Amino acid sequence: HKVVLVVRDPRDIAVSGAHHWKVSVDSFLQDMIKGTNGMRTMGPWFVFMREWLAKYKEFDAVIVRYEDMLQGADSLEKLLNDLRFIVNNQMIAEAYERQSFQNRVIDIIQNGHNYNLGRAFNLRFMRKGVAGDWRNHFTRTAAFDAEVNFGELLSYFKYESNSLWWEEIK
Repeated sequence: HKVVLVVRDPRDIAVSGAHHWKVSVDSFLQDMIKGTNGMRTMGPWFVFMREWLAKYKEFDAVIVRYEDMLQGADSLEKLLNDLRFIVNNQMIAEAYERQSFQNRVIDIIQNGHNYNLGRAFNLRFMRKGVAGDWRNHFTRTAAFDAEVNFGELLSYFKYESNSLWWEEIK
């Protein structure tokens, strides 16, 4: 059995978390840094991710970026190949389409009464389903805080190619 570790740009996690918990982006970013409030079950995001990276080979884990999965069915095919599953391309394309963000929202709206905790609760997790929305919400201070606290992982997961990206934020 393999483990799939899905990673997401922590800056987008901060935006999503802020909307979910109805707090400011700066506030949720601090929660991610300190491991408080909405992040208390996993602790500081950097520590959580660093621990996974230290042990993922023990679990025979495959790491996939959320942002890559948004790029199309080829990303799902690559993941399935990494997991050594043999699935034909049509099945992969159908599964990818069925699990698209838009189709998940439609399914929750139509069938949410069958979901654990119901329609309204599950829809709280379905805001946009896009990558890079942090650019619309981050202040320069938030960007600097993200670089100071998550910069090593932003580079490791190829979200940024250098540590000066935050200087471009107004």
